[in-house]
Amino acid sequence: MKKIFVLILVLLSVAIFGLLIFFRLNKKEHDVVSISKIITPTAKIKKIDAEGVEENSATSQTTPIPLEAGETFIVDCDTDLNVDGADDKVLAVWLNADNSVYLIPAISNPIQKKYARNAGVKTEITQPNSVAIYTLDLELGEKPAVVCSGTTRDNIQILAIFLLDENGDGSVTLRQVAVFHADIQIRIEKNERARSTGLGLYSVSCFESDSSNPNTLTQIEKIYTWSERDGAFQKTAEVSIPGEKVESQMLRRIGGGDVQLFREFLQGLWVQQNENTNTATEKLLYFNSTSNEITFTNGDLQEIYVISNVNQRRYGIYFTTYNKSLNTIILRIDIEIKSLTEISVRVVESVTRLKIGAESLWDGVYAKKDNTIRVESESSQLTRVESILRTENVSWKNDSYDLHFEKNAFTFKTPSGILSGDYTLLTIQNKTILQLRSRSGTYFYEVTPANTALILTQVEVKLTTVKNTGTEKIVLAKTQL
Repeated sequence: MKKIFVLILVLLSVAIFGLLIFFRLNKKEHDVVSISKIITPTAKIKKIDAEGVEENSATSQTTPIPLEAGETFIVDCDTDLNVDGADDKVLAVWLNADNSVYLIPAISNPIQKKYARNAGVKTEITQPNSVAIYTLDLELGEKPAVVCSGTTRDNIQILAIFLLDENGDGSVTLRQVAVFHADIQIRIEKNERARSTGLGLYSVSCFESDSSNPNTLTQIEKIYTWSERDGAFQKTAEVSIPGEKVESQMLRRIGGGDVQLFREFLQGLWVQQNENTNTATEKLLYFNSTSNEITFTNGDLQEIYVISNVNQRRYGIYFTTYNKSLNTIILRIDIEIKSLTEISVRVVESVTRLKIGAESLWDGVYAKKDNTIRVESESSQLTRVESILRTENVSWKNDSYDLHFEKNAFTFKTPSGILSGDYTLLTIQNKTILQLRSRSGTYFYEVTPANTALILTQVEVKLTTVKNTGTEKIVLAKTQL
């Protein structure tokens, strides 16, 4: 009897040990998640190739789903696509075979702790570094809409909206319900007064240059809203936004696709133009192209962001940056040229569910603190003229004219009337040009300092030439106030 009992104990021990080994092996098999190596850009931009795409150094990361041959990971977005309480992912990948960006939905399986890859959908985006993905809450208690934005090789802005369809075999598909194009920018705005739900909550504004006025900054805004009847976005309004005339061909050159020239234009300190003059602190942006950084200053608070990606559009540029102290904080900065001394800035934080209509405290129009623009190599004469114009308590006069400068502003009494506004100094073809901007128009003068006098010659500024208008030179004597 005793021998039988011992034998039973031995058999039970062997059985339990065998079961433990079986469950251990089975658990490892289920816990393994397929990991693929990918190449993603690092923050430091090495150089820009002829097509405007940055050539970056690379570092290895992993993706939650295996990538196929010829695919390169770009960015992903965490969101609950099928509304089952588990975070899924939408991946943007670059497919070398057709030089396009694809979106791939990856549905989470919490039990197996892995993601199921589904069929990808092709987008019209052909600049991988410009891709951004987020979702819209449609307030339906159902699936969110997926939004993907970016640019093409010729810097056309693309914004596409997708909805998720669940198939009978358990797979899912991203279905494109809208795609928008613009050569300046595209914005999604929430209709606060809208009583509907779904995509009817949002309108899309596409800003395009006015082809009928090519030498101006005039924009055409086309507004699209969702039509429940048609199941599509329909154009509901078209508005012309008057812009100042292009002040010189140099401004057109800055905004024409030369990324390095645009970065040189931004170099320096810019001050937000706040309508509330009682604001205690100035909001400042400092662009440092040498260190590849943008510094945000608000009173005693200061944060430095490193530029990781750059994409240019017509009269604008788009930066992707990360916080130098905490690189998980990402800002996307959209900058548009307003004039040679003003830019419009829009800052978007990188979040999964973008809060449409929420403005950043950094949004607004900024003016350059130093109003000296050197569009060519630095000129010693320009420096000399700059010093002369900034001399305090001085006016420049003759019997018919009286020109006075104070900080960045001017007042010019002429036989035709009084002009006032702001001024800018430029160096073009080794000539020092004074630009006077007033409500009645913009005027260019070549400036020649002569002892205690200034000689002004009115000129027309072209891309490669400074042309004399043929009007008589104005000689102004220095007069103490």
